[in-house]
Amino acid sequence: MKNLIAKIGILAMTMGMIIVVPQSTVWGAPIRVAIIDSGATGYVDEAISFTSLAANDDPLDHGTVVARLIREQSPLAHITMLQVCDNIDGHFGPSPEAIVRAIQWVIDNNIDVVNMSIVTKYNSAIEDLVNEAAIRYGIKFVAAGGNKSFFSGFASDENGNIVRNAAPRKPSFPSSNQHVISVGAVNTQGEIASYFSQDCDVYADGEAFGQQGTSFASARISAQIINSLAVFPNATLQQLIQLLQQQRIASLK
Repeated sequence: MKNLIAKIGILAMTMGMIIVVPQSTVWGAPIRVAIIDSGATGYVDEAISFTSLAANDDPLDHGTVVARLIREQSPLAHITMLQVCDNIDGHFGPSPEAIVRAIQWVIDNNIDVVNMSIVTKYNSAIEDLVNEAAIRYGIKFVAAGGNKSFFSGFASDENGNIVRNAAPRKPSFPSSNQHVISVGAVNTQGEIASYFSQDCDVYADGEAFGQQGTSFASARISAQIINSLAVFPNATLQQLIQLLQQQRIASLK
C-alpha cells in the first residue's frame, strides 16, 4: 500500500479532507465517469435522460451540485450525467426503472467510475446489474450512505435542500451492495455528521453550497477515486478503500 500511495502523488488538504492530486499532468485517456442523479445544468461533458425529464433539467438542484464537486476536483475527467429523476406521484425522486437502464448504459459505454448519490428501495435488478458491472467489467461504484431522513430518494425537501432530521433510517441501498464503496459524511472538523448514522467504508465532508448530506460526501470520494485511477488504473476496490481510509486517518492527525 505504501507503493500505491507513492504512485498516487501529492496529498493536499481541501475542505477539511485529504484529496489526491495526480503527480503527473499526463493522464492519457480521461477517466470516464457517470453520475446517476437528478440531471445537471452544467459541469458535465454530456447528459442523457432515462426519464420524462430532460437531462439538463435538475428539479432538485442536486445532480448539478454533485457534478460541480466532481468537476472541481477532477477537471480532466469525462463526466456524463445520467438523469434518473422523475415526477413520481407529484414528487421528484429516482426511478428504479431508470436506474436499471442507466447502469446498463454504464456497462455498454465502458465507464470507469459511477457516482450514485441516491437512495432507493432495494431492487434486485439494480443489485444484479451492479454486481455484473463490478465483477465482470471492473467498474467502480460509489454511493451515498444515506441520511437519517429522506423527504425523497434524494433526501431533498420541497426547496431542493438536503436537510437534517432526527428520524432513524435503515442502511441504504444501493450503497449496501458489497461491490459499492459506501460513503458517510463528516463535518469540517472531521467528526461524523449529526445527520448521518450509518457505518460506511469511507467518509468525506458532506457540506456543499448551503446543503448537507452524504450525497456530497460521495461526490468528493468519487473525485478522489477518479484521480487515483488516473495514475493507478489497476487498483482494486479494496485497495482504493484502504487508501481512502488511510487518507482520512492522516487528515485527522
